Amino acid sequence: MKTMNVLTLAELLKDLYEIKDSTYDNWMKAVKPIKNLTVDEVTNEVVLRQRIHWLKKTSQSTTKLRISSLKSIWNKGRKMKLVPGTKADNPWLDADDGLAIASRDPEFYPWEHYERYHNDPYFVILWYTGARIGEVAGLDPKNIVLNSEIPYFQFINQENRDIKNEPSRRKVPIHPACWPVLPNFRQSKAVNPGASWSENFKKNMGLPRFEGAHTLRHSFHTRCRDAGIEEYMIDILTGHAKATTTAQYGKTRLHLLKAAILKLQ
Repeated sequence: MKTMNVLTLAELLKDLYEIKDSTYDNWMKAVKPIKNLTVDEVTNEVVLRQRIHWLKKTSQSTTKLRISSLKSIWNKGRKMKLVPGTKADNPWLDADDGLAIASRDPEFYPWEHYERYHNDPYFVILWYTGARIGEVAGLDPKNIVLNSEIPYFQFINQENRDIKNEPSRRKVPIHPACWPVLPNFRQSKAVNPGASWSENFKKNMGLPRFEGAHTLRHSFHTRCRDAGIEEYMIDILTGHAKATTTAQYGKTRLHLLKAAILKLQ
């Protein structure tokens, strides 16, 4: 008796593990070329041919991500007795050997460079928060908290998008430059909010193939350092894990975050 096909396996594991939508989206991209194969039809030869196919179509980084997704699906399937064999039998286990994730070091451009986007709510909020595009585009308007002594953007799990990880759960004070565009802000209802905006932004601004809205996140880090904002404060504002154990203790008051944000022009 044949095992279930790969797509069915991924869908079942999504429900069993309550996989986040962003992770499941990566799973579906990885599963797509082999979705109709049964699990036992995915041999080492199939895996290697798929690796070659991805490398011809995309980058090493993306290929590594696709293989990592399938590796995770097989491991979870094995634990749930949906995939036969042991961990060592996972055909995706070493399929990413030798593949490197390209480091991102986008070119820095000043505010003036992006003149055509100066009235775009997504752009302005990205520029003054350093947030991820999905966090901004998917932001529920009720999480733009204006009736507070210090107004802030609240990045938390939402119906249409979960945050990336626990450090991403945060409040970022609203920079005064954001106020003019807030009336025009509209939440994206897409499964992958902001993806199409980022792609258009990349094309319009002539950014490299694998850059887009994430360029603005890098720019935010650069501007914060230029303004003399401490590194641990940058981590808090952008939702990065704190670098040291000591930095993970306690809370950082909103008024201190506001003082940091106001250093940005």
